[in-house]
Amino acid sequence: MTATVSLLRHLILERRRILGWTALGAAATTLLQIVLYPSVLDFSSPEGFLQAESFGTYGPLLVLLVTISIGASSLAGTEHAGFMHLIATSPIPRYRIAAAAFLAMALSGLIITSAIWLAIFLAGPLGNIDIAPSRLTAASTSLLLLGLAGGALSFGIGAVTGKRGLAVGVTSGVFLLSFLTYRLFPRADSLEAGRYVSLWYPYAENTPLENGLRFSHVIGLVAFIAVCALGGVVGFGRRDLRA
Repeated sequence: MTATVSLLRHLILERRRILGWTALGAAATTLLQIVLYPSVLDFSSPEGFLQAESFGTYGPLLVLLVTISIGASSLAGTEHAGFMHLIATSPIPRYRIAAAAFLAMALSGLIITSAIWLAIFLAGPLGNIDIAPSRLTAASTSLLLLGLAGGALSFGIGAVTGKRGLAVGVTSGVFLLSFLTYRLFPRADSLEAGRYVSLWYPYAENTPLENGLRFSHVIGLVAFIAVCALGGVVGFGRRDLRA
């Protein structure tokens, strides 16, 4: 277990600069939007404003950018650099190596999500925004689950194939298609039902900042994350890393 924790610490410290700057950028962007909220007339409520901005545009973009990238690079990136065979031949079991890589991705997503949560919680009074901590936590949890879904898919593909570029490309395509499906399919009656298969649906449909978390949406995302993570761990354990 100590070896797993040490590997997890290494993976996080290796990416501390990008995590730190991204978290700072997320917090600064959130702060700027909160300060500007009183001058925005297009939103009738703080919840609607934050749902559209912090949790509807740049929040998901930043969290997915980090989790997809780190999910793919924690295993596949290390392997591409030529160091994975050294780790894989160490006394650490492969499932622990894969678990550390997945946890590094999850912790990275948590760091970015927490930066957004903290910025809204602390700076809300500057823009006359009063959001109940429970609703803010619900929206942040939903955002984190969306990021973990992207990171888990990227992790799984990278672990099974050993190809970082493929993992990032396929996962980015899947989530772009999910977003477009959720946004565009409702415009056509014959396609409206298709939005239910979008990974964006359980994230955005219930607007947790206003309504809290919906159990079925949480379970759907958690199940997807679990399947991708398990597939990655099993696939990584069965691959020949000596080539």
